[in-house]
Amino acid sequence: MAAKVVQPEVFPRLCEILRPFATGYDIQTDTPDNFTLIAKGAMHRKGPVWFASIQSKKNYVTFHLMPLYMNAGIQQRIPPALKKRMQGKACFNFTEVDEDLFAGLAELVGFASAGYAAWLEAAGIKRQ
Repeated sequence: MAAKVVQPEVFPRLCEILRPFATGYDIQTDTPDNFTLIAKGAMHRKGPVWFASIQSKKNYVTFHLMPLYMNAGIQQRIPPALKKRMQGKACFNFTEVDEDLFAGLAELVGFASAGYAAWLEAAGIKRQ
């Protein structure tokens, strides 16, 4: 089976979803194939605490939303169609722009961002 072709507009469209939240986080990476937000001043095990990351891979673009790991309330808000794109606990893969899925993802990111400070506190992660 041939590998799927990733539409070139997928990565920038996913970045459009995440960029409005950048003011509440630090941008760790901002390159043409990687956009990563980390919690401002939060460290865990001597490393930064990721909030979200978008990475362009060979066969797909991946969107990681880290609060999904520890928050059942956020997990329950994943729309069924978006859940079909899920890989693991906090990752969604895309090869094409899908406005309905992207709208669901944007809503999920907003919900996750609103509760992220509480998640950091519950995990015992202190901001420096």
